[in-house]
Amino acid sequence: MKFIRDINHIVKKELYYQWHSRKILIPLLSLIVLCAIHLLGLYNDIISAYNLYRRTESIFIAEGIDIVEALREPSYVYFDGSSRVIGNLLNYDFTTLAISIQNLSPRNIIGNFLEFSVFVFCTLIFGIYACFVASYEYKLKTYKLLSVQYFQEYIIIGKLISAVIVMILTLIFALFIILLGSYIVTPLVATQIGINDFVIDIFNYQRSLAIQILFSFFVIFFYIVLGFCLSFILKNILPPAIFMFVFGLIIPILWSYDFRNIFVYFSHDIFSFTARFSMIQPIPINETAGILLIILILAALLTTTLVVARNRSAYD
Repeated sequence: MKFIRDINHIVKKELYYQWHSRKILIPLLSLIVLCAIHLLGLYNDIISAYNLYRRTESIFIAEGIDIVEALREPSYVYFDGSSRVIGNLLNYDFTTLAISIQNLSPRNIIGNFLEFSVFVFCTLIFGIYACFVASYEYKLKTYKLLSVQYFQEYIIIGKLISAVIVMILTLIFALFIILLGSYIVTPLVATQIGINDFVIDIFNYQRSLAIQILFSFFVIFFYIVLGFCLSFILKNILPPAIFMFVFGLIIPILWSYDFRNIFVYFSHDIFSFTARFSMIQPIPINETAGILLIILILAALLTTTLVVARNRSAYD
């Protein structure tokens, strides 16, 4: 079919340019840096939790409290005004350390890396990258050359697919790096801490890793569509990039059905947030309404972009 053949040609051209212009290095290197920061953060969390546990243990020993018995007693936390009160501090510090060690395990590190990277960094990285993919032809004044070869709608679809492919491949590569990092950092921790001495049975990631990955991909895909459509309509990368930066990092959630709150709401059902990143508490929403609103926003963005492309002169 001509439709599939033309889009395939556009996708290949886009990926060829993005690769040889080294623009793909922007999201790739950004994710590698995030991997390094996250691994270092997990390592520091374990060492810090271990030192804190040892200090608490020495205090209990100095007071003549039996350590084994103290660890058998349950721990609890409650808030008295602005103060946090912890019952059985030794058990609490032990549990904190055990959770920090488990966060470094291969099974858990992928989930907590997605928690750490997706909801702030990756949405901006790939959203702004999509702005570039949508607008660079206008900056280089080469869009008219592409327009005389293909229908405008095909160009939109092909460019958008290329941005999504870059996202999927670079994020998969990052997950491989973070998984490999788990096998490197864990032995380093084991040289300083007897990690097998700090194990608890009650804690584990109960969420499906496949759902965590798919949800993360969808959240980033939403921001790719948002950045791409705005940038294509405006024929400029700067206003949409500034909008995404300000809207993503500065302006707080405005109302319950703000799409950011919708993603936050579902993220609490999918992720544990027990490692380095804690998501804000969402405003409660109706789940069906939230899903439908996200679908409507995507449909509206894509439809508007296709209509603009169809009515825009190929030489404009």
